[in-house]
Amino acid sequence: MPVTLQLPTGQTFQIPKDEVIIGSDRGCDVCLPGLNPQHARIRKMINRWLVESLGDWSVQAGSTEPGKTCWLKSGDVVALAGNGLRFWPPEVPATHPSCDAPIEAKQSPPATQ
Repeated sequence: MPVTLQLPTGQTFQIPKDEVIIGSDRGCDVCLPGLNPQHARIRKMINRWLVESLGDWSVQAGSTEPGKTCWLKSGDVVALAGNGLRFWPPEVPATHPSCDAPIEAKQSPPATQ
């Protein structure tokens, strides 16, 4: 079953693997403008999911403090340079009722070039 990432617009990305690269490069699994070419990675580690920065900038998920890495919970919003992506692990279908909750990204520092 795939990891699901949802933008505030409702657009979803379903990625059927245990590692997802997010950035502005077209080779990324999720390509978003305004990010560094390879901005962050979401990966499965010992039955948990982790988001990590792929540079000198920080990432933030849910109510955690910004940092180089953050553990993810189902429904967390991952903030990446002003982009908010709601995270759904494979165990939670994208049709879950909380998928309709608004997505608000906390402000994080802009991407560095």
